[in-house]
Amino acid sequence: MAIRTLTHTHTQTAITFLIFLSFFLRTQSEVITLTSDTFNDKIKEKDTAWFVKFCVPWCKHCKNLGSLWDDLGKTMEGEDEIEVGEVDCGMEKTVCSKVDIHSYPTFKVFYDGEEVARYQGNSIFFTLCQMRLYGFCSVNSPVFFNSIHVPKFRLLL
Repeated sequence: MAIRTLTHTHTQTAITFLIFLSFFLRTQSEVITLTSDTFNDKIKEKDTAWFVKFCVPWCKHCKNLGSLWDDLGKTMEGEDEIEVGEVDCGMEKTVCSKVDIHSYPTFKVFYDGEEVARYQGNSIFFTLCQMRLYGFCSVNSPVFFNSIHVPKFRLLL
């Protein structure tokens, strides 16, 4: 099983977006650490969308995200039915294997227990723009998710 990682350009773009996102911070971080004991129950919460980051401690691209994932958690704090989580694939290998994680970082969206989206594009900025967080993204953003049906995210198809 080969491990693929994002290029330096991808990481820079992700960091740029998350810095931009940090300007919208309102409260303390609300990134929930998901484990093999909590993952299934959390992502199956009724009418709740989970945006989950899968990383390992040794991945330089994961490290480059730094506290910016927490910034996303802060931004989404207080949003009804939208949660931000993370899984340490070094510690939670069974969870990561079950949801088919082979590269780091990987970002997935789960809704009512089902995976509805996976980060696939060249830029996490445009991926998150696709989700129209707080409406500051262009309606012309490229589509990186094939088919997403999560009403709370106000997604563009």
